[in-house]
Amino acid sequence: ALYVEFTKFRAEFFSLGNLFWSYDFEPGDDINLILNTALDEIVVPEGLSFVKWVTYSDKDVPAVLPNEDIDIFAKYELVDIEYLDIVGNVPNYEIYSYGEYDSVTYTADMPIISGDEYEIFYSYLWTINGVEQTGTSSSLAVSGLDVGTYEIKVVATATATSIGTVSREATLTLTVTPASMNVSAVGGTITYDGQAHNITVNSLPGDVVEYKVEGGDWTSNLELVNTGTYNVYYRVLRANYNAFECSEPVTLTITKK
Repeated sequence: ALYVEFTKFRAEFFSLGNLFWSYDFEPGDDINLILNTALDEIVVPEGLSFVKWVTYSDKDVPAVLPNEDIDIFAKYELVDIEYLDIVGNVPNYEIYSYGEYDSVTYTADMPIISGDEYEIFYSYLWTINGVEQTGTSSSLAVSGLDVGTYEIKVVATATATSIGTVSREATLTLTVTPASMNVSAVGGTITYDGQAHNITVNSLPGDVVEYKVEGGDWTSNLELVNTGTYNVYYRVLRANYNAFECSEPVTLTITKK
């Protein structure tokens, strides 16, 4: 640590064990004269700022040099984190459609300081819509979000042992939009058998499928029994997707025996 060691007749300023400034004095000299001169020679460690000179236990330096040895230390504080942004690893990380990416990684973009005299430790707290996420690293992998709007927030904290702590936060609004789907269907020709029939829609489990014939209403249970040719329209509702509605009907023909 940077410190100042006074003997009775000489002021010696050390940093990491190396003498870089000295001053000869007489007991009773103005200490401020010595300190202000030394301050011009001191290189403050990166990420810290000089606060004041203190003696042991953060006591203020006396106005005049006492007639005895005294140790004087430079007291520092952490400078504020200059900036903090949230960036993603895909081009449109603020708005994308459901299922467009398997995962998107968000990273706290900020200056990282690694000094020689003082080690600065960084930690990160991530939340999504106020829910704390697991881990304290500078990156957060996000996957499986349903359609909606999300507030992604990170609080970055820098800590220097025996110096202090500073924090800064950043927020990003993420919008997941519905995805598009294309669903096919098959009609055909069958012989009348007195049973109810319908077209076959290639839907997925959990889908809601609705049908209608020309001039009819939408229904989830279309039953075609009598002979004839039916033009059947269909639409599919699926979570996190835009509803799909066919542009052309599918034909189902029931012939006589």
